[in-house]
Amino acid sequence: MFTSGNRINPSGILHYTYHPHNAFSEAITHTDLLIQYFTYYCDTQWAPSLTPDPHTFTKIRETLLSEGRQFVANSKQLVAGVAQASGPTDALLVSKMAASVRTLAKIIQEGVEALRVTRSDYNMTSLRECIVTVSEAYADVLQTSYKAAGKSIQDENMSTIMTRAAHLASLLSLYLKTLRSLQESG
Repeated sequence: MFTSGNRINPSGILHYTYHPHNAFSEAITHTDLLIQYFTYYCDTQWAPSLTPDPHTFTKIRETLLSEGRQFVANSKQLVAGVAQASGPTDALLVSKMAASVRTLAKIIQEGVEALRVTRSDYNMTSLRECIVTVSEAYADVLQTSYKAAGKSIQDENMSTIMTRAAHLASLLSLYLKTLRSLQESG
């Protein structure tokens, strides 16, 4: 479903419909698949571009910045939704979770596109580190969101999600700063 040949492909996740009864389980699996897809590309497929394209790289970087800002908003809405949800199958919470997973899939897709047009090891290493770190932190937020949904504000899981959400927010801030610093020369 999410593969092209024997490789994982984020475009399937972009168009996936989450069903409330198992949405969080699927989203956690999809987030893990996205991380695997991106690290696989970085570790086995990436090579410095023989024809670097600074203009295209800049356009993709701007898209990554835009999607990063959207991911910040989606993540905040997810965490706020956890506090308001009746449980992990709450339809509004599932829609917020789905939006954030889809935004992450777009970031992964655009990250691969950026790597296809760069010759810079620094750009590859920086993109790999910040995208994978944010994705892993998001996976932690998803896990905790599932456990905390529908619980009272005094529940231990609610405290944990606030801590993990703050950690994700700081990583997203670093992600955005890192992206702004990346340049490609021709």
